Amino acid sequence: MRLSNAVLAIPIIVFAAMAVGMLGSSVLTAVIVIGFIFTPIVSRGLRTPVMVESLKSYVTLAKLRGDSDFYIMFVEILTNILGPLVVEATVRFSYGIFLSATLSFLGLGLQPPSPDWGLAIADGRTYIQTAPWIVLFPALALASLVVSVNLVAENIRAAIHSV
Repeated sequence: MRLSNAVLAIPIIVFAAMAVGMLGSSVLTAVIVIGFIFTPIVSRGLRTPVMVESLKSYVTLAKLRGDSDFYIMFVEILTNILGPLVVEATVRFSYGIFLSATLSFLGLGLQPPSPDWGLAIADGRTYIQTAPWIVLFPALALASLVVSVNLVAENIRAAIHSV
C-alpha cells in the first residue's frame, strides 16, 4: 500500500503526461499508462471489502476445512465482493476513457489520423464559435459512452445482488 500511496501522490494527468512523454504516444502506451495509474486506486478501493470478508466465519470455516488460499480467495471472498468489484471496475473504466480523451485533447495521446473523440474535440475547438456541433457531437458521444457503461454496470450489480 505504501507504493500505491506514492503513485497516488502525483496528480493523474501530470503522471500520465510524464509517462506518455517518456514512452511516446501509442495505443499500447495509453493502455499501459492508464492501467498503471488506476491499479493502485482499484487495489486501495477493494482492500476494505476484502478485509471485511476475510474476517467472516465462512472464511475461517474454509481455512479449518483445509481449503487452499487460492480457493478461499477466488471462490469464497471474490464471489462476495463482486458488487463492489463491478462498481470499481466500471468507474475506473469510465475514468480511463476520460483520461484517454484528455491526453488526446492535449496532444499527448493518440495522434492523427487515429479516430479519437479527444482529437475530434481538439480539432473542432477552433470552430466552436461558427460551428459548435463539431465539438458537441464527439463530446456527446464520449459522455453517452460513459453513462451507458455506468448504466450497464448498475444493472449487473443489481443482478448480482438479486441472486
